[in-house]
Amino acid sequence: MSVGRPRLAAGGGKLDEKVDVVMTRLLPPWALLLVAAILFVAGMIWIRASTPDTSKPEDPVGDAVVQVQKILGMKVARQAGPDGGLAVDEVAAGSPAQRQGIQAGDRVMAVGDRSVWHAGQLADALVNAIEQRAPLSLLVARGEDYRAVVFGMRPGGGQAPAPAPSPAGAS
Repeated sequence: MSVGRPRLAAGGGKLDEKVDVVMTRLLPPWALLLVAAILFVAGMIWIRASTPDTSKPEDPVGDAVVQVQKILGMKVARQAGPDGGLAVDEVAAGSPAQRQGIQAGDRVMAVGDRSVWHAGQLADALVNAIEQRAPLSLLVARGEDYRAVVFGMRPGGGQAPAPAPSPAGAS
Protein backbone atom coordinates (compact mmCIF):
# COMPACT_ATOMS: atom_id res chain seq x y z
CA MET A 1 0.00 0.00 0.00
CA SER A 2 1.35 3.42 -0.79
CA VAL A 3 0.50 6.86 0.51
CA GLY A 4 1.43 10.21 -1.02
CA ARG A 5 3.15 12.58 1.38
CA PRO A 6 4.80 15.94 0.78
CA ARG A 7 8.56 15.99 1.21
CA LEU A 8 11.32 18.48 0.71
CA ALA A 9 13.16 17.80 -2.52
CA ALA A 10 16.90 17.45 -2.37
CA GLY A 11 17.58 20.14 -4.90
CA GLY A 12 16.40 23.49 -3.63
CA GLY A 13 13.74 23.09 -1.03
CA LYS A 14 10.69 22.53 -3.30
CA LEU A 15 7.95 20.20 -2.21
CA ASP A 16 7.81 16.99 -4.12
CA GLU A 17 4.26 15.67 -3.73
CA LYS A 18 4.70 12.62 -5.86
CA VAL A 19 6.93 10.65 -3.56
CA ASP A 20 5.33 7.42 -2.39
CA VAL A 21 6.12 5.98 0.96
CA VAL A 22 5.63 2.26 1.23
CA MET A 23 4.26 1.10 4.58
CA THR A 24 5.91 -1.98 5.94
CA ARG A 25 4.54 -4.31 8.61
CA LEU A 26 6.32 -4.07 11.90
CA LEU A 27 4.89 -7.27 13.44
CA PRO A 28 3.56 -10.50 11.95
CA PRO A 29 -0.19 -11.20 12.46
CA TRP A 30 0.38 -13.84 15.17
CA ALA A 31 2.32 -11.31 17.25
CA LEU A 32 -0.55 -8.81 17.02
CA LEU A 33 -2.96 -11.48 18.26
CA LEU A 34 -0.60 -12.31 21.10
CA VAL A 35 -0.38 -8.66 22.15
CA ALA A 36 -4.20 -8.33 21.97
CA ALA A 37 -4.63 -11.46 24.14
CA ILE A 38 -2.14 -10.19 26.72
CA LEU A 39 -3.90 -6.84 26.90
CA PHE A 40 -7.27 -8.58 27.28
CA VAL A 41 -6.04 -10.78 30.13
CA ALA A 42 -4.36 -7.82 31.84
CA GLY A 43 -7.63 -5.88 31.60
CA MET A 44 -9.61 -8.75 33.13
CA ILE A 45 -7.13 -9.04 36.00
CA TRP A 46 -7.31 -5.30 36.62
CA ILE A 47 -11.13 -5.37 36.68
CA ARG A 48 -11.23 -8.27 39.15
CA ALA A 49 -8.57 -6.70 41.36
CA SER A 50 -10.34 -3.35 41.62
CA THR A 51 -11.78 -2.64 45.04
CA PRO A 52 -15.37 -3.77 45.62
CA ASP A 53 -18.14 -1.44 46.68
CA THR A 54 -17.51 -0.77 50.35
CA SER A 55 -20.61 1.29 51.01
CA LYS A 56 -21.71 -1.42 53.47
CA PRO A 57 -18.76 -3.42 54.79
CA GLU A 58 -19.37 -7.09 55.43
CA ASP A 59 -19.73 -7.98 59.09
CA PRO A 60 -21.07 -11.52 59.44
CA VAL A 61 -20.56 -11.64 63.21
CA GLY A 62 -22.35 -8.31 63.69
CA ASP A 63 -25.18 -9.57 61.48
CA ALA A 64 -25.33 -12.71 63.64
CA VAL A 65 -25.69 -10.61 66.81
CA VAL A 66 -28.66 -8.81 65.23
CA GLN A 67 -30.18 -12.11 64.06
CA VAL A 68 -29.97 -13.68 67.54
CA GLN A 69 -31.47 -10.53 69.04
CA LYS A 70 -34.41 -10.61 66.60
CA ILE A 71 -35.19 -14.30 67.09
CA LEU A 72 -34.44 -14.93 70.77
CA GLY A 73 -34.74 -11.40 72.13
CA MET A 74 -31.31 -11.32 73.70
CA LYS A 75 -28.30 -9.29 72.65
CA VAL A 76 -25.07 -11.24 72.96
CA ALA A 77 -21.43 -10.22 72.69
CA ARG A 78 -19.71 -10.62 69.33
CA GLN A 79 -17.16 -13.12 70.67
CA ALA A 80 -16.37 -15.10 73.77
CA GLY A 81 -15.01 -13.19 76.74
CA PRO A 82 -12.09 -14.09 79.01
CA ASP A 83 -14.36 -16.25 81.19
CA GLY A 84 -15.57 -18.14 78.13
CA GLY A 85 -18.94 -18.03 76.45
CA LEU A 86 -20.88 -15.20 74.87
CA ALA A 87 -21.97 -12.61 77.40
CA VAL A 88 -25.67 -11.74 77.30
CA ASP A 89 -25.79 -7.93 77.25
CA GLU A 90 -29.57 -7.37 77.15
CA VAL A 91 -32.75 -9.43 77.29
CA ALA A 92 -35.98 -8.00 75.87
CA ALA A 93 -39.10 -8.17 78.03
CA GLY A 94 -41.47 -10.95 76.96
CA SER A 95 -38.86 -12.50 74.63
CA PRO A 96 -38.20 -16.24 74.34
CA ALA A 97 -34.91 -15.70 76.19
CA GLN A 98 -36.66 -13.99 79.11
CA ARG A 99 -39.33 -16.72 79.24
CA GLN A 100 -36.51 -19.27 79.60
CA GLY A 101 -34.99 -17.31 82.50
CA ILE A 102 -31.96 -15.87 80.73
CA GLN A 103 -30.79 -12.57 82.23
CA ALA A 104 -28.30 -9.87 81.28
CA GLY A 105 -24.90 -10.93 82.56
CA ASP A 106 -25.42 -14.63 81.81
CA ARG A 107 -22.97 -16.36 79.46
CA VAL A 108 -23.90 -18.76 76.65
CA MET A 109 -21.17 -21.39 76.96
CA ALA A 110 -22.29 -23.98 74.38
CA VAL A 111 -24.89 -24.67 71.73
CA GLY A 112 -25.84 -28.33 71.70
CA ASP A 113 -22.57 -30.13 72.32
CA ARG A 114 -20.28 -27.44 70.88
CA SER A 115 -18.52 -24.55 72.59
CA VAL A 116 -19.45 -21.08 71.37
CA TRP A 117 -16.63 -18.73 70.39
CA HIS A 118 -18.54 -16.08 68.44
CA ALA A 119 -22.11 -15.00 67.75
CA GLY A 120 -22.01 -16.50 64.25
CA GLN A 121 -21.94 -20.01 65.71
CA LEU A 122 -24.99 -19.29 67.85
CA ALA A 123 -26.88 -17.74 64.93
CA ASP A 124 -26.02 -20.66 62.61
CA ALA A 125 -27.25 -23.21 65.17
CA LEU A 126 -30.40 -21.16 65.72
CA VAL A 127 -31.17 -20.96 62.00
CA ASN A 128 -30.51 -24.70 61.56
CA ALA A 129 -32.84 -25.53 64.46
CA ILE A 130 -35.58 -23.37 62.97
CA GLU A 131 -35.17 -24.87 59.49
CA GLN A 132 -35.25 -28.41 60.88
CA ARG A 133 -37.99 -27.54 63.39
CA ALA A 134 -35.75 -29.03 66.07
CA PRO A 135 -35.13 -27.83 69.62
CA LEU A 136 -32.07 -25.72 70.37
CA SER A 137 -30.24 -26.40 73.62
CA LEU A 138 -27.90 -23.88 75.19
CA LEU A 139 -25.59 -24.26 78.16
CA VAL A 140 -25.94 -20.99 80.09
CA ALA A 141 -23.69 -19.91 82.96
CA ARG A 142 -24.66 -17.46 85.70
CA GLY A 143 -21.74 -16.93 88.00
CA GLU A 144 -20.57 -20.43 88.95
CA ASP A 145 -23.91 -22.09 88.16
CA TYR A 146 -24.59 -23.79 84.84
CA ARG A 147 -27.95 -24.85 83.42
CA ALA A 148 -29.36 -26.14 80.18
CA VAL A 149 -31.90 -23.98 78.38
CA VAL A 150 -33.94 -25.50 75.55
CA PHE A 151 -35.72 -23.39 72.95
CA GLY A 152 -38.35 -24.81 70.64
CA MET A 153 -40.00 -27.28 73.04
CA ARG A 154 -43.50 -26.90 74.42
CA PRO A 155 -43.98 -27.47 78.15
CA GLY A 156 -45.78 -30.79 77.44
CA GLY A 157 -42.76 -32.13 75.54
CA GLY A 158 -43.91 -31.51 71.97
CA GLN A 159 -42.10 -29.29 69.54
CA ALA A 160 -43.15 -25.69 69.29
CA PRO A 161 -43.76 -24.26 65.85
CA ALA A 162 -40.84 -22.41 64.35
CA PRO A 163 -41.08 -18.63 64.71
CA ALA A 164 -42.24 -16.80 61.62
CA PRO A 165 -39.38 -15.06 59.83
CA SER A 166 -39.47 -11.29 60.10
CA PRO A 167 -40.15 -9.36 56.87
CA ALA A 168 -37.05 -8.24 54.97
CA GLY A 169 -35.94 -4.77 55.89
CA ALA A 170 -37.88 -4.69 59.17
CA SER A 171 -35.95 -3.60 62.24
